[in-house]
Amino acid sequence: MKYILFFVLQISCFSFGQNRTFDIFNDSILLVKMDENLLFVSKNKFEEVINEHPEFLNIDYNSPDILYAINSKGFESEVGQDDYYLFYAYFLSKNQNSEIDKINRNKLLEIYTSLNRIYALLDNGGTGFAHLYKRIFGYAEYSLLIYNNNIQDEIKVDFKQQKTLFIKNLELIVSNRLQNEWNYNNSEKKKIQIELNKLIEIIKKSITDSYLLLETQKFMFSTYQTY
Repeated sequence: MKYILFFVLQISCFSFGQNRTFDIFNDSILLVKMDENLLFVSKNKFEEVINEHPEFLNIDYNSPDILYAINSKGFESEVGQDDYYLFYAYFLSKNQNSEIDKINRNKLLEIYTSLNRIYALLDNGGTGFAHLYKRIFGYAEYSLLIYNNNIQDEIKVDFKQQKTLFIKNLELIVSNRLQNEWNYNNSEKKKIQIELNKLIEIIKKSITDSYLLLETQKFMFSTYQTY
């Protein structure tokens, strides 16, 4: 079964039979806000997902990768996997809705989407980064779960020193990769370097403690080619 998600950029209504209209806010559920886009799913499809995937109601400490590997029925395509991770993020976020959760969620999303943009630029784009962009919402929500429950081993490091080393390493990776990227000419590389520097600065500002640093490292080194 294919689950239909639709982006809504402004308030609008859709035809729904001959006697009524489809009210996007009353007949659907907002799954996630992606930048300036609102991602909705119809209530009927939402209920189908719950009925066929009860694991969303008891995620416990399972990552989206683990749950998807076990329960991918109905979400088998690349787009389907994207949708699964968005549903995962939606349900998990219901238990993580304090003000500090919102702050840390935003930090994680800033970090992960910035990293995704960095590597998309270094690899000259590709559909894989677009798919990963949606899945990042699931990864960020899982990282927030780890953060909130201190599941990681106690961190006994100099945070400022480790953060400085991480940022310097990221800058080195970016510089080397861009320098050896043959798809861009020198003029293009100068413009891209400016954008890359801005993205690195966003990451630097968003990493505010050891747990966020560790989650960032885990995400980066497990997701991208870091050489």
